[in-house]
Amino acid sequence: MSLRVKGALLVSTVLLVVLGIGGCVLYRNMHNLTYYLLKNKAATIVQQVFTIREWVSGHGGVYVRKGEERFVLQVPAFVTKELTKYSSGVRYRLFSFHPINPENAPDPLEKKALKSFADGDEEFFTLMERGGKRFAVYVTPLRVTPACVRCHPGARVGSVLGGLGVTFSVEREMRTMLRYGISLGLGGVAVLFVIFFMVAFLLDREVVGKIREVEGAFARVFQGDLEVRLALEGAAEFSSLSRGFNRMVERLCEQEREQERMTERLKLEKEKFQRLFEGAMEGIFFLDKDGKVRDVNPEGLRLLGCEDKGELQGRDFFGDLCPSVELFLKLSSGGEVRESEVVLRRVSGGEVVVDMFWFSVGDLHCIWGYWGTIRDVSEEKSLERQLIKAQRMEALGVLAGGIAHDFNNILSGVLGFVELCLDEVPRDSQVYERLNMCLEALKRGSGLASQLLDFARAREDQMRLLDLNLLVKELSKILKETLPKMIEVDVQLDPQLKFVMADPAQIHQALLNLCINARDAMPQGGRLLLKTENITLEEEDTRLDLPPGNYVVLTVSDTGCGMDEETVKRIFEPFFTTKKERGTGLGLTITNSIVKSHGGAIEVKSQVEKGTTFRVYLPASEVKEERAGKDVYTFFSRKGVGKVLVVDDEPMVRDSVAAMVARLGYEPIKASSGEEALEIYREEGKEIVAVLLDLYMPGMGGIKALEKLMKMEPRPRVIISSGYKDKELEEAVREMGALAYLSKPYGQKDLSEILWKVVGD
Repeated sequence: MSLRVKGALLVSTVLLVVLGIGGCVLYRNMHNLTYYLLKNKAATIVQQVFTIREWVSGHGGVYVRKGEERFVLQVPAFVTKELTKYSSGVRYRLFSFHPINPENAPDPLEKKALKSFADGDEEFFTLMERGGKRFAVYVTPLRVTPACVRCHPGARVGSVLGGLGVTFSVEREMRTMLRYGISLGLGGVAVLFVIFFMVAFLLDREVVGKIREVEGAFARVFQGDLEVRLALEGAAEFSSLSRGFNRMVERLCEQEREQERMTERLKLEKEKFQRLFEGAMEGIFFLDKDGKVRDVNPEGLRLLGCEDKGELQGRDFFGDLCPSVELFLKLSSGGEVRESEVVLRRVSGGEVVVDMFWFSVGDLHCIWGYWGTIRDVSEEKSLERQLIKAQRMEALGVLAGGIAHDFNNILSGVLGFVELCLDEVPRDSQVYERLNMCLEALKRGSGLASQLLDFARAREDQMRLLDLNLLVKELSKILKETLPKMIEVDVQLDPQLKFVMADPAQIHQALLNLCINARDAMPQGGRLLLKTENITLEEEDTRLDLPPGNYVVLTVSDTGCGMDEETVKRIFEPFFTTKKERGTGLGLTITNSIVKSHGGAIEVKSQVEKGTTFRVYLPASEVKEERAGKDVYTFFSRKGVGKVLVVDDEPMVRDSVAAMVARLGYEPIKASSGEEALEIYREEGKEIVAVLLDLYMPGMGGIKALEKLMKMEPRPRVIISSGYKDKELEEAVREMGALAYLSKPYGQKDLSEILWKVVGD
């Protein structure tokens, strides 16, 4: 139903109600008016009757013809009765409580009228229905007049004698009133219709048109047109509506702009979150309330060995990937869950160790999902194990240094006595030959101790011209004695091999590491090849990233288990090992570092089940090659003079050095501690030409003893002797005043040269 019709109906309804109320009031008023008119009519009739009665009574009665010649005197009562006969529709009646004529006895209604007169009323009027018709009854009291006394003796003048009643039909008057009411009702309905159509017209013109304009404006707003504005003219309400509409549109514009800004911010935040989600270094998972995977970032896919999200979506994380019902129950109870070193099953097979952090989304009463971050700690655990290995190696290095120091002390004493024995036996004797073999063994032992010290602490490179053929020969002898008998050692040396500028100890260590790897690759036996050769790299040969030129190549090849390509790519990485608990993962790393520090490179070729070949390239030296013959032990012929104080806590070393000092012509004085050495020097310092001082001794120790000796007069010539080969330590003691540093073990030749340099002439 349109607003126009609704408005017209509303107004018409109001008017109808008003008209109805007015009709009721009008009907009531008409009823009262009719009642009043009928009463007045009855009163008029009664007044006329009273006038006639008074006239008749005043003349003493009236004569009425009875026949042709006879007249009879009639009283007023008779006249009143006779009037009924001549009045159409009007009935006149006299009645009294004490009638002379019984016909004038009152009926119940007339008794009611007489009673009201007794109560003081002057008239009685009512409407009644009889035989389906309505009548008006009007009664007025009959008071006693002097004329009445003749017929009613004893009556008091002025008292109520009875009543005169008039009864007549009111049908005509009621019909007239009904016609008048119907006419008014029809007129009201006509007016109502006129008002209805007028209101509809006015609403259509003044309201509905503007409402349609507003409706059109709202439709444009709903379609997204926020440029529309209203300017309704007319009543103040329309202006207010226009202003309200325009304010609403302006707010919508502002809200749209704010929404656009919020949308842009949300877009940026989403992009930021997505970049963080996709680029996170930890696996990020989102699970639904049942623990099934709904989303995962690339790192999470990598951790679980998946190519795309489809392999994980829908899978039960705590059932399939992390079988831990307890963990899921703890998480589903709300809050956060942190777990370390949890083992996850990879979809691609295998396992991965991770640290996990999970938290629920929602509250305890309505959890709708879980977020979690997973960090791979497998590498950390591997590094931790490698660190433990490195710490063990460090501890082993400290232990090796201590062992080497003690070993050098032992070798120092034995070496001195062997050299003394060699000087005392004929050179062509079998004893001399055997002692010379002992001397060679002692030198190899000294080299081994030197390697232990190199392992224990870093030392400066001692670069010199080196013949790799001699190094390989020496190493091959050791390998043949130490390797399992089922491993054949094959040595192929180039007799024209060029020299290299290198640190012999480091090259020896690198070569030994390669040989140890070859041994481990052949647990069931095989062939180990050691080969040297000269090679020239051209400009176009860039496979090793080495400059062109001449190189010496040292090849170490085995027929062992070999390696695949992935393993070959990683063999020089620190702590990478295929030997599990037996390896440290540092051997080849150190070897590669040594070779690179010498300007070289290592080429690796390997085939599974066929073997591995390492080719070590070292730059060839351009210095002219001169082959040195094997050193022959000779005594130093120069003789010394003066006393030499030998300070050492090891008796054998002390006695051996003292014997060599005596052999060189000096007078040895022995001391077993720093305190004893200070006491001796205090007493005989003027005669002592040199002090051989061991650094590491119980009690005061060599450093403290050196410090105190340097404060004594005459200032002593101190030679520090130690089982450690340490450049920094040597520099430190020289700064304190020591003139020379002699590493154990040393022979008579080394001792003679040092003493000659320190003591001089």
